[in-house]
Amino acid sequence: SVPNATSASQFTHYYNPLYNTTINTINESQYTNINNQTNMNWLLGKGFRVTGRFQLTKQHDESDVFLPAQHTAFATVTDVTKMGRYTKGTGKFFSVDGTLQVDYTKKMGKHFLLNSTGGSMAQTKSEFLSVVVEGFPNDRLSQISFGNGYPPNSKPTFNSSMTRLVGLFTNFNYSYDNRYNVDLSIRTDGSSQYGANKRFGTFWSAGASWNLYKEKFLSDKKYISMARLRGSYGVTGDNKFPPYMSMTTYQYFTDQNYRGLIGAALIAFGNKDLQWQQTIKRNVGLDLGFLANRITLTAELYHESTTNLLLDINTPPSVGFGSYKENIGELENKGYEFRLNAFVIRKESKRIFWSVFVNGLHNKDRIKAIANSLKKLNDANNTGDQTRPKLRFEEGQSVNTIWAVRSLGIDPSNGREVFLKKDGTMTYNWDVADKVVVGNSVPDMRGSFGSNFTWKRFTLGLYFSYEFGGQSYNQTLIDRVETTNYVYNVDRRVLLGRWKAPGDETYFKGLVDENGRTVSTSTQATSRFVMKNNFVNAESVSLSYNFSEKLNKKLGLSNTRVSLGTNDYLRWSTIHAERGLEYPFARTFTFTFSTTF
Repeated sequence: SVPNATSASQFTHYYNPLYNTTINTINESQYTNINNQTNMNWLLGKGFRVTGRFQLTKQHDESDVFLPAQHTAFATVTDVTKMGRYTKGTGKFFSVDGTLQVDYTKKMGKHFLLNSTGGSMAQTKSEFLSVVVEGFPNDRLSQISFGNGYPPNSKPTFNSSMTRLVGLFTNFNYSYDNRYNVDLSIRTDGSSQYGANKRFGTFWSAGASWNLYKEKFLSDKKYISMARLRGSYGVTGDNKFPPYMSMTTYQYFTDQNYRGLIGAALIAFGNKDLQWQQTIKRNVGLDLGFLANRITLTAELYHESTTNLLLDINTPPSVGFGSYKENIGELENKGYEFRLNAFVIRKESKRIFWSVFVNGLHNKDRIKAIANSLKKLNDANNTGDQTRPKLRFEEGQSVNTIWAVRSLGIDPSNGREVFLKKDGTMTYNWDVADKVVVGNSVPDMRGSFGSNFTWKRFTLGLYFSYEFGGQSYNQTLIDRVETTNYVYNVDRRVLLGRWKAPGDETYFKGLVDENGRTVSTSTQATSRFVMKNNFVNAESVSLSYNFSEKLNKKLGLSNTRVSLGTNDYLRWSTIHAERGLEYPFARTFTFTFSTTF
């Protein structure tokens, strides 16, 4: 045990977790999954074909966690009837979905027509039961029936959900001379997740492409092997939401009654007009190929607007429930992306290939409209603890914006942080009203690059990811250096990097000011710890060798391959971040041997 930070006369006890391995504990989970998929293909002739798919999935889950009274988790519990705990969970999942469609194709000279029309249906149902029982006097009584009872003010919990979805669709594709292509699709879906008056939503898209390579003004250019211009416009929907958000929900109090009648409380108010969240997508793209497609380039501009955002509408406490769902809010995303692939060496006769690639994505989001629930969240986030940036949603700003008070650094004369107020004046006092935009966690560019080299039977692969132009709030640096508990082992910068005496120019504030008074141990959200988050990460490096047919035959094998690989081997970053023990930066090394007998 060691003294805590408040008083030397008080102690915090730490127990050896290895002791728990000497007693009978249980931590097990298992599941059984059954999956069946049936496909049908019926050629009717004259360009007609019927296809169908039916899939059924059933799964059963079980989990058991048993901690006897002797476990260190109960070291401070004095009531023997409450020592020891068994947590048991069971779950069921069942889903069925199917699709039936009719395809028609027709080719007339340079004209080609394709149509697919059909319907689909799906249903999913899940259940989960959790039981917690306490009071297990020794580790031999490891069955849940030996428990003393449920913990105070608790009982078993049960969750159940069911969703149903039906849809009809038709898709048209027309092509002329493999130069001009037009696509049109229309789909109507109905989901049980939405209000009774707005179950169905209709979505459509249209696209066109122009194969420039087929035109005379490009067909004689030998260095160009592909050129296609394309664009699309469409509306899509989303149903990845809780199953009962549009239904009025009650909570029953079975432990209380009035003349034999149980009580109920309204905990969720349904909205019969709740409808599909919709996203309008627009994009223009260009595909190019050079030197027999040894070099290929794809570039794309896109713009997305999400309307009818499903958000919470807050209600007064007197109503009896805190909020209900409504279609309010609008979000915009726009940007561009590119992909470049090139064969530096491509000699098939000598079996030597060397290719490189790079891709990138730039995205910028903007809130166009928000509900009053987000405005209320903004107000709530402007009170209380501000030791790290809190979410704030404002129209015209990104959802990934970092809000904090601007910092002018540490005053060398006294070791205190100097802040910049909204009116441009300087102060030592941090004020939540002075929070402004100080960064954005979304980078200006993110993507990957790499290379693949093959020489005879050896293959070397290199894959890197990168980001630049974004910012990150270095909370780890605050926790390790500026607000850490000084009773324990600390970062050496606590001693060497903090302000100590007038004239010191440091990055970290002092433990005490020029008068020896203790400086606040908490660091409020400040731009001082907003840092550029540029990095290149070696995601994977692999080397493999394929056995020759002669060697395979000699060993009685076929398709034999051995490979060595590593992940996250190197990282170059503007932030030397730590993840701690729960999620550390870890290098993994693998050896793989695969063959066919």
